Amino acid sequence: MPAAFRDSGRTGVFLLSNVILSGLIGGGALAIVYGLTQKEASPAPAPIGRATPIETNRLTVPATVRQSVTNQQRTALLAGVIVSIGWFAPWLLGILIGSLLTASSSGAFSLALGWIAAGVITGFVLKWAIHSAWWPLVSLGVGWPLCLVLSFYLNAPGLIVLAVAATWLINSLTAMLAVRNRIWLIAVLTAAAAGIIWIVLGSPWDLAALKLFGADYHWAWLTFFAGEHYGAIDLLLIPAMTAAVAGSILTFLLYRRAEATEPA
Repeated sequence: MPAAFRDSGRTGVFLLSNVILSGLIGGGALAIVYGLTQKEASPAPAPIGRATPIETNRLTVPATVRQSVTNQQRTALLAGVIVSIGWFAPWLLGILIGSLLTASSSGAFSLALGWIAAGVITGFVLKWAIHSAWWPLVSLGVGWPLCLVLSFYLNAPGLIVLAVAATWLINSLTAMLAVRNRIWLIAVLTAAAAGIIWIVLGSPWDLAALKLFGADYHWAWLTFFAGEHYGAIDLLLIPAMTAAVAGSILTFLLYRRAEATEPA
């Protein structure tokens, strides 16, 4: 088979797989949010002419309080989903954009630009969703690129794992603005889950960091894929799994925390 057709086929499979993967993650997240935030159906009104029984000796919660709790649960779910999808997006965009370029260091540049842009955009969306101050913009827009770019550039043993865990620690503390309370146990559990997933699966990114950010390499993505047996799908599955596991834990714990504030 000619090389041109083989490369075109690999590119087509790569793009199709990423579209499917992005659709599954986005669609699944939206389905979860939609299903869990639906209000219970109101009871049907009594027929005209029939007396409605009056319940007595029953403690009721004011409607405004119930609505406030429902809004808090919805906001907690949205916060977890937003940071999860936003955290995965720069890895996907960094590879997609970098694969179109052949210049030296384009791989490192596309990743760094993706982390900066995604951090700012995710912070803005989170700020809008939870009606907070500018803290999400600062924490995500600065925290993500600072942790990840430095760890990839230095590429010391275990440093990338610590950087990934640190970004999820930042994600957790920022998303907790939705429940108006900082709970370090949630943050530690989420960061630990991200770190464990990266320890188990993340070794290909150690090599990518060496080739793309290393002082003796500065490769482009096309050079990396041509010289190494790792493909784009292999690299994207690692942050996708990290976002899925750590994001699910964070979203669930935030939702349970918001639910725990519901009056009995």
